[in-house]
Amino acid sequence: ITSTDMARIMAKLMERLSVDRYFVHGTELLGSEVATSLAAMYPNRVRGVHLSNPVVHPKAFSWQVTTKYLLESFSQPQVGLFGKTGDFLEKAAMILPNGDIV
Repeated sequence: ITSTDMARIMAKLMERLSVDRYFVHGTELLGSEVATSLAAMYPNRVRGVHLSNPVVHPKAFSWQVTTKYLLESFSQPQVGLFGKTGDFLEKAAMILPNGDIV
């Protein structure tokens, strides 16, 4: 079964559920392929596409972006982008009334 097959299956499911227009979300390799296939095959049904962690061919990046990500991969986690997320969550927990971030 291919990502195109999965897109057809999802479109058929939405049709059977009587959902005419919808947004799609895909993550990483397979989910991104299914979501983009669904949008390409059914543009009148898909209102929008959201992708998280899509796989992007390195040639799509500029040399500056590629260098930044390569250098960051050798840095300590707290210095990289993921560490910044952790710092944000810790600071957010301190300012919320009960310390709960959800």
